Amino acid sequence: MKSLQDYQIELNQLKSASKRYTTGIIICFILFLPSGMIGFPSGFMALPFMVMGLFMFFGIMAGKTSSKIKNLSNEFKESYLPRACETLVEGSTFSIHGGFDEREVSETEIIKLGDRYHSEDLWMGTLDDIGFKTADIV
Repeated sequence: MKSLQDYQIELNQLKSASKRYTTGIIICFILFLPSGMIGFPSGFMALPFMVMGLFMFFGIMAGKTSSKIKNLSNEFKESYLPRACETLVEGSTFSIHGGFDEREVSETEIIKLGDRYHSEDLWMGTLDDIGFKTADIV
């Protein structure tokens, strides 16, 4: 079982890789037009295509890294947060896939709902004889 520090180290490594790939995307984007302006007149017509290939490589790697960050986040939520919530408030439960029902939120009239609705990360329990429920709403 990973510790909190293990999750933090892995997350920092993934964020660092994501920054490198994003920097590569930006550099390739900036260099694409100049590579065409230099490559075609000089006869090195492959240069802009090489830059475009690097752009696509960095884009794919950034997407894969983003997916790994999301998976790590979900793994952390599933394995670490339920125990942490139970430690904070005895008898409480945490569900990564739970959330508030759209109708329940709409009936409160606290927020105006748009055309899409999503709720997750439900934490509920009782603290000092008062029940509570909290979740992310998008």
